[in-house]
Amino acid sequence: MGFHITHAPEASVDCCATYDRKIARRAIFEAWSDTCIYCGAPSPTTLDHLLPRHRGGISETSNLAPCCSRCNQSKGASLLEDWYPQSQVFSQENFDRIQSWRNQPWI
Repeated sequence: MGFHITHAPEASVDCCATYDRKIARRAIFEAWSDTCIYCGAPSPTTLDHLLPRHRGGISETSNLAPCCSRCNQSKGASLLEDWYPQSQVFSQENFDRIQSWRNQPWI
């Protein structure tokens, strides 16, 4: 399955103006059908940095994905590859989709 963000003006959410950040954020949620990328819960409220910021992750589309607060809190600053396969909500299908998301050419 491919991901297409048609409303995000730039790949980096941090460099955009406030309005553009809102558009990019909404587009990320829509690309995931407004579900948590980890557990599938509807209407997630946070964006997770797949590679945590303190480990060098930046706020760009390929590193951000919608996440419910429960999963976001559980993952914390863990690496996706360390946390998700060990979590109670692990799904190989979701893991593959997340990896595909991370590898998209957004520019």
